[in-house]
Amino acid sequence: MACCLLVISGCTQRAFNDLIPPQPAPVLTAIAKSSGPMVTVVANVPAPGEDAVFLPLVSANEPRPPAVEQATRVATPVIGKQVIIITVAPPILATTICVPMLTTIRLANLRSGPGMGYGIIATLLPDTAAPINAGSVDDQWWQITASGGMQGWVAASIVTPVCTADLPVVAVAPPIAAATLAPTPAPVNTATNTDTPPAATAPPAAVVSFVADNLTIEPGQCTTLHWDVSGAGSIIFTDGLGDNVVQSPSLRKVCPAKTSAYQLTVTGADGQRVQPQLVITVVGELPPVIAFTASNNPINAGQCTTLSWAVDGAQQVFFNDGSGQQAVTAHNMLRECPPGTDSYGLSAVMANGQSFQQFITVVVFPLATPIASAPGK
Repeated sequence: MACCLLVISGCTQRAFNDLIPPQPAPVLTAIAKSSGPMVTVVANVPAPGEDAVFLPLVSANEPRPPAVEQATRVATPVIGKQVIIITVAPPILATTICVPMLTTIRLANLRSGPGMGYGIIATLLPDTAAPINAGSVDDQWWQITASGGMQGWVAASIVTPVCTADLPVVAVAPPIAAATLAPTPAPVNTATNTDTPPAATAPPAAVVSFVADNLTIEPGQCTTLHWDVSGAGSIIFTDGLGDNVVQSPSLRKVCPAKTSAYQLTVTGADGQRVQPQLVITVVGELPPVIAFTASNNPINAGQCTTLSWAVDGAQQVFFNDGSGQQAVTAHNMLRECPPGTDSYGLSAVMANGQSFQQFITVVVFPLATPIASAPGK
């Protein structure tokens, strides 16, 4: 029987082994090497010729398992198996990109270079956004790309920029000024005048652009005046109500009730003064209202009278006493003592050149001639 059992055992060894349930493969826990946080990975040690199965253990606060960059098998005499060494790529941190941009505060000119002496190539409306390419050497101008791909420069004082810390600085050649004829200087003996400083260059004259959206409007309508001045020491805007110091470039909305004139007084760096003027014509306006009176009329010889006037709706007022015409204010008075009957005139001139006149004749009565008494009476 024992022999038979041995035979059976020898004959059916493979079948007997098939009846034994397979044992689970040993489990190896490895720590991933990384510059970031440590990651625990569980791997089944594979049989020869089989691939390992990796099961990353991810904690609750991890958004996703780390990516396995590479896996290498090395022999170890400790367990007689293969150890899986896993290298995990370090986490990639999110980066916020800051794009240099600007937004115009008001109407802005796009120029061909960083300065008022460069030509205007376009005008940007208020609240226009554009990417910034570079800055000027003096930090006063930004180079931008406007709509349509047009590149130019805008003044830093009239825009709001962001993210400009790392922008490059661009140096631009100065603008080419118009050639002017100058007298030929007298020859200088360079051998004896080596210490003579060079002659100072005269500052450029002011260049003024002064325009209106509409030069002719109807009563109740408005128009906008625009000005752009380069090479100016000072700019004064006059609107009939007073003088105002203004900046450039700038604009102003006006709504005149009558034809009115607006003027810029620009003093250039060379001391020269330029006074461009715009006349806004209001069509269908009413003629001026003229009140012209004398306090006493008629009067006796040797007496005086006061002439008073009030003119509304005129650009200029002139008074004429017979000896000549003189400019006066719209509301004024004047004392006159004519030796005889005389006439006085008042002229109200509109902004469009139309003139209206009113006259007063002051009658003077001569003194009565005394009658001589008869002799003896």
